[in-house]
Amino acid sequence: MDDYQEELLEFHATEQDPAEPAEDATEM
Repeated sequence: MDDYQEELLEFHATEQDPAEPAEDATEM
């Protein structure tokens, strides 16, 4: 799995988990 797909998975994970801070999403 390349970094691009990994970033997408992390982004969707933060979207579905409102309890988690969306720090990964802001890095993009």
